[in-house]
Amino acid sequence: MEVNDRKKRIRSLQIKKRREKIIKEMKAKNISLSLDSFLDIQYSMNLLNELFDKIDKLKEDKHEIKFKHSNEVAIKHLSDLKLKMPFKFQYKKVILFHQNHLETGAIIINIEDVFKEINWMVSFSGYTKETFDFIIVEPKLEYGICIEIREYQDILTNWGLFN
Repeated sequence: MEVNDRKKRIRSLQIKKRREKIIKEMKAKNISLSLDSFLDIQYSMNLLNELFDKIDKLKEDKHEIKFKHSNEVAIKHLSDLKLKMPFKFQYKKVILFHQNHLETGAIIINIEDVFKEINWMVSFSGYTKETFDFIIVEPKLEYGICIEIREYQDILTNWGLFN
């Protein structure tokens, strides 16, 4: 086995181990994932860049709420959104970005599972520790929810949910 092949194999096993750890954490919350639930790391990075470009370009279909960084306030706003969200979204698949997406790839998950454990999901995303934003998005970016951590205030943006 060549050195490069060996390095690739080791990297692949490390990624698999990290993914299995997340699967185990989710299982403890009664959320079923598999190794197939994870997106490719490079694809995740590209999609995240595309997402922020889209958010910046959205005009009419974007709703924003600005608030001082607070887990409780973020969870309240997310819970309020869930209550207002049309029923058709409850069983849809979304992509959940999280603080370790550069090591595992983002996760494809049911939106109802995100909201079922919203306190834990906000923490899992990295928002609680201010290490990453809270982001769930439809795979083609047609709708989503993003809480961006900013220096002086956070911004909760949602689009495509109420049209």
